[in-house]
Amino acid sequence: NAEQYIHQCIDSILYQNFKDFELILVNDGSKDKSLIICEEYTKKHSCIQLINQQNAGPSKARNTGLEHAQGKYILFLDSDDWVAVDMYEKLYLKAISTNADIVNCDYFEYYSDNDIRTIVKYPKSVFDQVKEESNKHFILQMPAAWHNLYKIGLFKSNLLFPEHTFYEDAAIMSTIFLLANRIVKVNIPLYYYRMNNI
Repeated sequence: NAEQYIHQCIDSILYQNFKDFELILVNDGSKDKSLIICEEYTKKHSCIQLINQQNAGPSKARNTGLEHAQGKYILFLDSDDWVAVDMYEKLYLKAISTNADIVNCDYFEYYSDNDIRTIVKYPKSVFDQVKEESNKHFILQMPAAWHNLYKIGLFKSNLLFPEHTFYEDAAIMSTIFLLANRIVKVNIPLYYYRMNNI
């Protein structure tokens, strides 16, 4: 139910500097015009795959995306958020140049009612290290799923987002980050996290 925001969300992906991607839209039983909007985009852009399912929550939607993804890397984007035009390029190039399993970036918390953007940063010292040390620090910060680039191999058929639970990000991210051999960071905000309830 993100009809108010979903144009901005999808456009921010389609306008990326990096073009070699597939965009999987999962309509999780929306009751507004979100599905109609997604269908319009799908007709115009061959890189989009639209999947329609009964409402089952964000975990099921992410798991559905994982099930259909064909790429070597994956990012998650909530339907009311958007990303900087160079986010995917910067994170991908960082992953390639460092052989990282996960690449993280800072993000903006965006408040629609007053148009205020607050930058949320992680300490750079936490990153750019191999396994154990950096991963432990990161897990303590309860990371969200949506401002990271992942090697898709970190997610396995038996390692998915737990469904029918709150804070589903935190429930799986600690395991994902412990599986990563290298986590690095792009030290600028590239993700816009909208502080709204939809």
